[in-house]
Order: sequence, then C-alpha cells, then structure tokens
Amino acid sequence: MLRAIPIMLLAMALIPAGDAAGKLMFNTHGVLPGFVAWLRFVVGAVLLIAITRGKAIEASAFRNPWVLFRGALIAVTIFTILSGIQTVSLSTAFAAFFVGPMVSYLLSVLLLKEQVTWTRTGLLLLGFVGVLLVVRPDAGLSVGAGLAALAGVFYGGYLTASRWLAGKVAGDAMLMVQLTVGAVLLTPFGLSALPETWPPGLWGLIALSGAFSMLGNL
Repeated sequence: MLRAIPIMLLAMALIPAGDAAGKLMFNTHGVLPGFVAWLRFVVGAVLLIAITRGKAIEASAFRNPWVLFRGALIAVTIFTILSGIQTVSLSTAFAAFFVGPMVSYLLSVLLLKEQVTWTRTGLLLLGFVGVLLVVRPDAGLSVGAGLAALAGVFYGGYLTASRWLAGKVAGDAMLMVQLTVGAVLLTPFGLSALPETWPPGLWGLIALSGAFSMLGNL
C-alpha cells in the first residue's frame, strides 16, 4: 500500500493541473466550461489510444452498464468543477471539492461494507476542517463554490464506483470508457461553445488540460 502513495500523490497533482489549464483558458481566451470539458475528454481518449496502441478499447467494458455509469459520473464531475472554477479561485474550488473523499468514504461503508476506522475518520474530519477554513461558509456560499462542492459529490460516487469495479474490469479499459462517454455526453455543450478564433496558446492549453487529466486518471 505504501508504494501506491507516491503514485496517488502524482495523480492528485496532475488532475488539478489540468483544471488549472482550463482556468487559464477561461481567463486568457474567454472560452466556456462546456468546450473545455468536452475537449479534455476528446484529447484524453486520443492520447490513451496512442499510449496503449488501441489495447484499452475493450468491447466488454463498453457493454458493462456500471462502467458506463461510472463514465457518466466523471463527465458530470468535470463539467461541474470547470463551471465552478470559472468564477472562483482554484483554492476555493478544490477546498469545496474535498467533499468528494468524504462522500466516497460514506458510500464505501454503506455500499461496499468497508471497515470504519478511527484513523480514516479522523483524517477526513481534519480535511473537512480545512475545507471550512478556506471556504468560510459564514461569509456566504458562492455559486462557484457550490458547483465545486456538487462536483465533489459526483466525484465521491465516481471513486466508489472505481473501487467497486477494481479487479473486475481492466483499469485502462475503464479509463477508455469514461473518456469516450464523457466526449459523447459533452459533445452538444462543446459544439455550442466553439470559440471564434483558435490561437496557438489555446491549442497548447487544450493539450495540457487533456493530457494532465488523462494521465492523472491513468
């Protein structure tokens, strides 16, 4: 388990790095969350196919309704968190987003019958205190922070689904499904928000956002 910690730390650094690239797209090029979320999945799918040489495409995974449902959860998560960070700082958004691990912990206990421990519970409560310190709900909850918290709820469901499906479906196949499902579900939002101009800087941020997010999930 200890050997997995550096990998998890790297993953959890890459994913918000992808969101930071999305934030730069909002600020620099004025694009909309639907466009950023859609292309993140499209770019990620193309890169995963290239990295695995197509081996991540497994028909059985695409026929599994729970794998498809998991893909829909992460698609809604990405769209919602990007909508949140469009109007609030990354620190505020990810503080609110931290409800995700807490939701996942509760769902894992209720649905997967995982054991409740004082260590895990204490660490989650400590993290929640950090959330309160950053978000400061007494000052009023903004729409952006609320969207980030909602994204965290969806992400908690996604993490629980990932935990349940672990060992039943290959990890790269699950990732391929979620990228495909996300690209399909968000296509209407992406096409309706196409920018009028496509400067080189926008292409670079699109590539970084898709690559960071895909590698973090992988």
